[in-house]
Amino acid sequence: MLRLLLLSVALVVGTVVRAQRQITVLHSDTDEPIMGVTVRVGDTVLKTDRHGRVTVPEQFDSISFSHVEFVHECLRPSELTDPMYLFPRSHQLKEVTVAGIGPDLRRSLEKAKERWLNGPHRSSLLSFDLGNLFDRRNRRDRKQMKRILEVFKEFDAKQ
Repeated sequence: MLRLLLLSVALVVGTVVRAQRQITVLHSDTDEPIMGVTVRVGDTVLKTDRHGRVTVPEQFDSISFSHVEFVHECLRPSELTDPMYLFPRSHQLKEVTVAGIGPDLRRSLEKAKERWLNGPHRSSLLSFDLGNLFDRRNRRDRKQMKRILEVFKEFDAKQ
């Protein structure tokens, strides 16, 4: 009878206990713990203690950290590390604009410009070539080279 009672208590306690992990939330610049960070794991809302620690379940879909002074962060379980660093809002950028030309495109544009500059040109405005009049490829290349030179002028003006 005692064995049966101990077995049933062990089964009940075993189903209630769940695997958990402890996370420490730190300031990214100073490596100091952050107290009072709100940690949302599903419907559960937790707060970090004075040592920046919080205990979360081992299994969850997503977790988010939020604090008045720090950037909010939402993560998947695979992205969660211990310790977890939060960045101050002062480091957050409101808008980022990225513009540029990749090295491969830049090399090909420079080669095209060089070919065009070193290629044959008309000696005068009055010269006429009947073959070029019907050459679609040549017209296309001239239009493309004109656009490339405009892009180079704009790019050089910005630098």
